[in-house]
Amino acid sequence: MSQHLLTRAAAWVSLSALLAGCTDFPAIAGNECENGVVEAREDCDTFGLGPGTFCRPKGMDGACHFDCSVHNGKRTPCPVGWGCDAEAICRKPSGHFESASDPVDVGAWTLASGDFDGDRRADVMSLEPLDSAGATRVRFHYFDAQAKVEVSREFPKLVSSPVIDNLSASLDSRSDVAFANSGVGVMLGRADRTWLPETFSSYRGVGASLRVTAIYDRRVSQISPLLPLITTPNGTGFYVPNAENGKLTQHASFKGTVAGLAGDPVSGDLLEDPRTSPCFEPVLAELGASHFTILNVCTLDAQGQLAFRDQFQQTQIELVPRASIDAAPMIADLNADGHLDVLVGAEGRPYVAYGDGYGLASATPYAMPTADNDPEAGTRMPLAVGDFTGDGIVDFVLPDYLLLSVKTGAVVSYAAAAGNRLGASWTTAKIGDFNGNGKPDVVAASNGALHLQFLNGDGTGQFTSTLISSEAPIASLATGDFDGDSIDDIAALQMPRQALPKGSLLVAFGTPLGVPSAPVSVAQVSGAEQLGSFRETGLASLFVAASDTLGGEQSGTLTLLDGDPDRLPFAPLALSEFAANGSVQDALAISIAAGRFLEKRSGDVIAVGLTSPSAGELWLVPAIETPGSTPTRLSDLNPALNPSLVGHLGLSADIGSLAADLDHDGLDEAIFAMPAGSDRAQCGLLIVSAQNPGPGLVNARAPVLLDRACPDPVLSAGDFDGDGFSDLLLLTGASLSDSRELFVLWNDGSGGFSSSALTPIASGESPQAFTILPALPAGTSLIQRSLGVAYVTSNSALLRTVIEGTHSFSEPTLLTDLPGGSGITAGDVDGDGLVDLVLAASGELSVLKAQLLVP
Repeated sequence: MSQHLLTRAAAWVSLSALLAGCTDFPAIAGNECENGVVEAREDCDTFGLGPGTFCRPKGMDGACHFDCSVHNGKRTPCPVGWGCDAEAICRKPSGHFESASDPVDVGAWTLASGDFDGDRRADVMSLEPLDSAGATRVRFHYFDAQAKVEVSREFPKLVSSPVIDNLSASLDSRSDVAFANSGVGVMLGRADRTWLPETFSSYRGVGASLRVTAIYDRRVSQISPLLPLITTPNGTGFYVPNAENGKLTQHASFKGTVAGLAGDPVSGDLLEDPRTSPCFEPVLAELGASHFTILNVCTLDAQGQLAFRDQFQQTQIELVPRASIDAAPMIADLNADGHLDVLVGAEGRPYVAYGDGYGLASATPYAMPTADNDPEAGTRMPLAVGDFTGDGIVDFVLPDYLLLSVKTGAVVSYAAAAGNRLGASWTTAKIGDFNGNGKPDVVAASNGALHLQFLNGDGTGQFTSTLISSEAPIASLATGDFDGDSIDDIAALQMPRQALPKGSLLVAFGTPLGVPSAPVSVAQVSGAEQLGSFRETGLASLFVAASDTLGGEQSGTLTLLDGDPDRLPFAPLALSEFAANGSVQDALAISIAAGRFLEKRSGDVIAVGLTSPSAGELWLVPAIETPGSTPTRLSDLNPALNPSLVGHLGLSADIGSLAADLDHDGLDEAIFAMPAGSDRAQCGLLIVSAQNPGPGLVNARAPVLLDRACPDPVLSAGDFDGDGFSDLLLLTGASLSDSRELFVLWNDGSGGFSSSALTPIASGESPQAFTILPALPAGTSLIQRSLGVAYVTSNSALLRTVIEGTHSFSEPTLLTDLPGGSGITAGDVDGDGLVDLVLAASGELSVLKAQLLVP
């Protein structure tokens, strides 16, 4: 007998002896909770099933069932794959869905899901139909515990290629959204369910500081009409981008420094001859100097077109008698002769250089008018100058009141009016028509008090005063028509509040015949030193010059916020290599993928950009939400790919994007699907992955070409055959067409794909959208042991699952009739732990709730 059999025999002998000598055990009561045995109509008895689960004890409602009640804001977990019902009892899924909820008209066309507010319930992002350029607007829908839409938030800006990922540098639990809009935009999910795009300083110079002046109201030689003055360790100068390579080139040196300026530079039409100086002339002054400088920066080229001078002309205007400048220059017609003059402060008093349209005279002391009740007004520099009263005579904004001209016949006197109500002296003021009545108004603010004071003028010297709320003191103001309604708006740089690193940029939009709107925050900025506005189209835009420190190095940054009728000035991250080579040339971002491409962290972006309709490029932005992150140009697009098209309505681009770990190395690949071939009759699949070795680098593989057109491609990924590697789902064809097809491209086990290794899921039903459903646990009435694909056609919602162990799919199961179906996404919108389906049809949203198995 073998040793194994001897051991088994000895064990049986020992067991027999033990049984012979034991006393009788009491019988276990049947069908009773807390007998330690799970019986009919029980899910548990005493013991849990998995970490954190809790079996309700005898005597408690729902005894011998798993509990999922909330304690201290945290829900007790159910066993994996189970859901939580309205009585906080865990239930198995039935494998079916409840009837579709009543539809809600929210303008939904395409759907995607994520947890944007961090409440552990899925929220839904809906997209409108794409416009002719491939752009859309998005809405965000939040649901209650009954899967009903609780609130919807619209993001007004047109975007392309919106994708959902965790992009936050803090790696919080909320989903974020990245998108293309000329550059790369990011919106971080917020618990308060508001949406504000992140603000990017696309132009950063290490060791530099800068100030910017607007020199015209349209582009000059196709270059933005902004003139930067930059101080570097090598000196200070005025720079203009080179028309060929975009690199900043110096057009004039400056003996001073940015840090030594007496306030911000200003500009105006001081030299009126359009042939010799067709742009505005910048004026700047140094603290302690006895002169200020005026520049002539533009000329006309051989074709009579506006162009920058190769070398700027500089003229120094001396102060006579000599005095040390201590206040910033400002430009106004001080003597009512129709020509602009320059006012500057020196040694506590104002000086004026009068202009005649051809040049400026030397600056001499200016006799500021005084009011009877403020004899010191004659020695104070004003905050703003202009004709508020409409009598052709200049008026002044002083730190505590308006000083207004009063004309009686040929006699002009001045009187104080509209006093300061802020509790601290005004430190900044602007003039504009903020209510569209054709009469000048004034807005003033203080860096030592809250709020803005709006002074509504009627053109006769009468002003009504209103406070516009702010949450912190105001550092500076700018004005312009930022929304295109032909009424001036007010931008205010709010100082950082205590313990907050960034200040808010606020905009109060002008209101016809009323008070400007309540300010809205449009950006968060740090280290801001200058706020200004400029115009190169029909709209005004904003710029912010700032200084910050990263890694112990000080940098100067420039942020440009484009105006827009959507009333949301916006500064996306430009696809520019400025940080690497000083070029401001950028590519037009048309599609992006967001994921973990370089390290096992959140927030990397790979973008497709265009420098011309036929010149596509790949760009990498590592950890986009990390301060100082800069784009890197990777390579040109493979010439077989043809994503963009120029038609009579302009440029359009058709790209689907996705991030997924295809080779199971812990890092994502960026996957793009787009038209290919000269006639766009093929579909190109482009995969961009991390180089190995080569940390911080990615490269594009040769594209996989499919003999099917994909003018509106859609991508997703899931492991359908259970081999541990993600496969790709690709929807081809044109949106709304009856020739759309849905395929699985099978992963070869190393992250590779082939045009021959694919399986059609829905090729005769023309699916319009699809989503992936997770496998359900065993024990449900519909056993779905593999991933499922739910998709919508023009009249129904259907489900197919992979037949286990094959590359084939089951016959479709009808989920619901859906006339006009266009969108579908999966997510636990009611928070019960089971994945629901959200459907879009004819702009309406409805929900198929996952059904719980209740005895």
